[in-house]
Amino acid sequence: MTAIKITFQLEQDEDGYPPFAVEDVWASSTEVPAHFVVDNIPFFARQATLGDTVRVVESGGAFMFDGVVARSSNSLVRVILHDPTRVDEVRTELRNLGCSTEAFEGIAILAVNVPGSTSLASVRRYLFHLREHEVAGFEEPILRDSVPTSPERRD
Repeated sequence: MTAIKITFQLEQDEDGYPPFAVEDVWASSTEVPAHFVVDNIPFFARQATLGDTVRVVESGGAFMFDGVVARSSNSLVRVILHDPTRVDEVRTELRNLGCSTEAFEGIAILAVNVPGSTSLASVRRYLFHLREHEVAGFEEPILRDSVPTSPERRD
């Protein structure tokens, strides 16, 4: 299997979030040319998540995201902590709930993978608890569960 970095174009809001115009995400080749499986949790991309099979086009030596071919059962959530000293605590609790996380160096943001086998409702209850207690805000770019969702948000 060949590993590549796929570049996702990001749309910034009026506040300049996300803080970058592109994000590179690792992916592994499949048997189908130009189809790759996303290998890590995106911090800012909203189009695909861990385990999704995506199509790429090559442009100027870079592999650019061109669409999702097959969705995994994973959901993608981002947690923006108001207190950076609580990153480890929140990561531990999310891990206990069945999630995997990646922390962004220098910014108190967690990229969270919620596997399809994990209770998305339990994870969301915890996230709403964090928000209610002003520990963190969160956004839900990709939810793949039958649980009703609130609008995507960033607090």
